[in-house]
Amino acid sequence: MTDGNICRHIVNTKDLFALAERIRDDLPYSATMYNSLLIKAKDHTPFPFDFYTVKSCPESHIRTNFGIHCREEEVPVLLKAIQDEQLLPFHLKILRVFHLPEFLLTPLYDIIHPNSPGCIIRVRHDTVIYQGHQNSSLRCPPGMQVLRLGAAGVKHSIQISAYNKSDNVELMQSFTSKVPAVGVYLDPSIPEETTVDISNIQFAQPHEIPIAWITTHHYGSLGMLMTDEKYRRLGLASLVTETAARLHVADGYVPHVHVHFDNPTSAEFFEKLPGWKKSHTATWIVCSE
Repeated sequence: MTDGNICRHIVNTKDLFALAERIRDDLPYSATMYNSLLIKAKDHTPFPFDFYTVKSCPESHIRTNFGIHCREEEVPVLLKAIQDEQLLPFHLKILRVFHLPEFLLTPLYDIIHPNSPGCIIRVRHDTVIYQGHQNSSLRCPPGMQVLRLGAAGVKHSIQISAYNKSDNVELMQSFTSKVPAVGVYLDPSIPEETTVDISNIQFAQPHEIPIAWITTHHYGSLGMLMTDEKYRRLGLASLVTETAARLHVADGYVPHVHVHFDNPTSAEFFEKLPGWKKSHTATWIVCSE
């Protein structure tokens, strides 16, 4: 898509950083879009992201394909742009619109519904934001170490994921080599408990499989949190989550997760996890033939 009468394509690195800085004021609703902009500006993504703003309202911020963001008072401007310039590719067999806040869900659904090629599914998530308590040290149990995910770890996390099995493994392996994605790995050579040094976390060997892990999604939030059944109740999920969150902060991102409405285990986990707070509901719209 090229520049039209209404929208301007944002491609310059400086402009991407500037747009990200502007929408920081919209937190927590803009957390996912903010991270996505930074990922693109840093050239950390192999995914074909495109970003646009509305020319007549340059302080408005929209993105096509994977996600949409605007302030509540900007909804009419955004809807007009979507309709006039056909920003959403309704001709595709599958169309996904990510992380919509409540004030944008119904107006956008009313546009998508008559244009959709088939059924429409609305999937609700609770957005949980990291508040941070980074003064405490992170301790890893003996016989284990925290590492960034290697190639096999990324592939394994996708293969057993409940919601991300269709992710492109090679693209995610490339992506997670540049953004936070960590796991706990067995290492019998480590006899004692160790402190995790956020500034010096190494990559796992390409063939190594973690026993607990969390990754950064291609759209900016943390996700795919999992612990191998044999190693649960050891605090490993909390360890990888806190580690990844601190790495996000160190890289300038806003750490957050989207918890699926039908995932009570994760919901309970983040309710009890220190430093995390439920912020708002975000809904995915999925259209398919």
